[in-house]
Amino acid sequence: MKIERTYSVRSGTLQPHQPSGSMTISSLIAVDPADTKSASNARIHRINRLAHWLDSSIRLPIGGRTVGWDSIIGLLPGVGDLITGSLSLWIINEARRLGVRRTVLARMLVNTGIDVCLGSIPLLGDVFDATYKANTRNLKLLRRSIERIA
Repeated sequence: MKIERTYSVRSGTLQPHQPSGSMTISSLIAVDPADTKSASNARIHRINRLAHWLDSSIRLPIGGRTVGWDSIIGLLPGVGDLITGSLSLWIINEARRLGVRRTVLARMLVNTGIDVCLGSIPLLGDVFDATYKANTRNLKLLRRSIERIA
């Protein structure tokens, strides 16, 4: 059984669509409550976007390397690495909700721990953050684990 709902964006919030001529943006969302695969795919897509944003969303003009907001936010003394570390923990929690094995989750925690601990060293830690890319490593672990599950 599919339940179809139409939503529109008004004043920056998602609201149930009421038919009228003044709708600016609308999208049709088909939801099947029994379809856990689409929910898993949406979760994986969110994880992928966050990992990209944290690790490689900014292309440097010199050398063509990429860095992410993890490196930029990590420049804030003390709190920067805690903020990005908590975002990394969200990725690990989402992986747990997807049913990833505990050994893989442990490896993801080690990657994040290394990133937070070494990234908190002034200046050298910021260079480390730009090169280690713990979230990208965790995403690769997640993908391999999901391929084994499927």
